[in-house]
Amino acid sequence: MKTIPQILMGSLLVGLAGAAVIGCKSVDKPASARFASVRILDHTPEQIRAATAVVFQQDGYTAVDVHHAEMVFEKTASGWDRLAYGNWIDDAPVTVRVRVSVVPVSNGVFDLRCEAFSVRHKGEATYEEEVRLKNNRSEPYQTLLDKVPGRLAP
Repeated sequence: MKTIPQILMGSLLVGLAGAAVIGCKSVDKPASARFASVRILDHTPEQIRAATAVVFQQDGYTAVDVHHAEMVFEKTASGWDRLAYGNWIDDAPVTVRVRVSVVPVSNGVFDLRCEAFSVRHKGEATYEEEVRLKNNRSEPYQTLLDKVPGRLAP
């Protein structure tokens, strides 16, 4: 007959093994590309940036900076984003900020990667707060990045 400590230890080991199996999954993207990314072949970074700017602007984003390695796009947050990321104390507007990078992978191969942020008090030096959106909120941004290769001439 097993003692209570042996039973507890066995249960603990089974639980830890289960957590390890659930927590381990195949990761096919580098850590920095897990939010949203797309691989693009045989185009220059300039071509990729130009196509990206068109896609984001057609979706209602304003191009804040598209002339540097990291492009920045912004738009006013949706009602849901305002509810989820807004401040309950005041009515400060919430902005969605997307940072997009063209990352070289190998000769003629680039990853277009982005991360999105909720921004409260945009433009107020003392109060601006940028909160990175979680990976489970990446679908609309992945959809935008998936449109970019279609904007590039063959």
